[in-house]
Amino acid sequence: MTYLPDYGLAMKQEGIQESCFLDFRTDHVSSVGPNLFTTMVVYPWDGKDHSLSLDFDGEQLLRILAHAPYATAARVREWMLAVKSHSTIEVPEKLCFACKAVLGKEQGNSMERYVPLVVEEITDSQAT
Repeated sequence: MTYLPDYGLAMKQEGIQESCFLDFRTDHVSSVGPNLFTTMVVYPWDGKDHSLSLDFDGEQLLRILAHAPYATAARVREWMLAVKSHSTIEVPEKLCFACKAVLGKEQGNSMERYVPLVVEEITDSQAT
């Protein structure tokens, strides 16, 4: 299995501690722990695709859903209430939002190293 370079690790290596996304779009959300969610997307850095992991809590996910179509938000909120372990919900209509995120702690295993970005603030998507 081949992994893309990690966006957070590239930020760390360049000495960048935070990033703002004006039009972040994702087609899934995963539960990775109690009240902890993540999504992963392919995101460009310096002309190359990178893997970007974005972590957020339940309150932040509810803020993201406040800008989603009603049916989408209702389906994801229902999933949030039911989820008891690691699980993923697909959102083909995509969740769109703007956020400020900071580097999390470096993580890894024998196959890869990565640095997730941790959401600090959710705002409206700037997409039109």
